[in-house]
Amino acid sequence: MRTISATSIDGTESSFVDQGFESISIDEQNHFETPRMVASKINEDRQLSDLPGNKSMTFEVLMSSSDPNVSPVVDLDRVSAILTTNRINSPVSNFASDPKVNQTGQDPCASSYVSNLIQLDNPATSIKVDFASYRRNSADIRVFFKILSEGSTEDSMDKDFELFPGFDNRDQFGEIINKSSNNGKPDDNVSPSVSTEFKDYTFSIDELPPFTKFQIKIDMVGTNQAQPPFIKDLRAIALA
Repeated sequence: MRTISATSIDGTESSFVDQGFESISIDEQNHFETPRMVASKINEDRQLSDLPGNKSMTFEVLMSSSDPNVSPVVDLDRVSAILTTNRINSPVSNFASDPKVNQTGQDPCASSYVSNLIQLDNPATSIKVDFASYRRNSADIRVFFKILSEGSTEDSMDKDFELFPGFDNRDQFGEIINKSSNNGKPDDNVSPSVSTEFKDYTFSIDELPPFTKFQIKIDMVGTNQAQPPFIKDLRAIALA
């Protein structure tokens, strides 16, 4: 398959660059390390004059047979390709100071997970979120929480999310340095994944006002739409 490059939503890649031929499988999903595009006819003619037929996507099929009486055949009436991309962007430069990320329905991050509102039988004062993630160096993960006190009549949709403190906003004793600098990062600095490894992430906050309802939000951002983060084994625990 011969493709051309594309630019991620908040990426810096150059578009319309020939990526050459790559071997693919026709009976399973094929993933690229960088974004690719199928351009419109107008853009193909304007941008791809150096490619055969000005085509942004070309398939080359090499056919062979061990029987001189049998020739492989491709049914061109049923040739198709299903193309997908990942809905991930990186619109926030500073999570601690951008109020939009905290507001329900106003978050500019395209890839977000929001849990159901969780009801507790007994009041809690701490929250801990754990999961494993495959995250490349072009991506990032930020985690938020929302709490409601016992007997509160406030609607969860009306209350803003709050960011977990982050490893770089804690002192040597684990205490929060400045609450206004909470940035949603994990408790420890987790390096990007290598190969296919999933790494453990922990987000925690203590000494909250007693609450009986809470909700978790996870923002996944990145500058390469071909390399989104993956999350598994998600656990959210409320502690007294």
